[in-house]
Amino acid sequence: HLYVNLRCMNIRNDIAYIFAGGGLMPQSDLQKEWEEIQAKANTLLSVLKENYHDV
Repeated sequence: HLYVNLRCMNIRNDIAYIFAGGGLMPQSDLQKEWEEIQAKANTLLSVLKENYHDV
């Protein structure tokens, strides 16, 4: 089995590094995949905004 982390965040020295990704298949709709990646990143941003009010 191969596991891929599709969203993660690392906070170092008061800087948040956000990583989001997805998997593309030949039949993938690229626009929908891009929107899904943005939604994943926005989820992480909302966590930051709830916990760090200076975001």
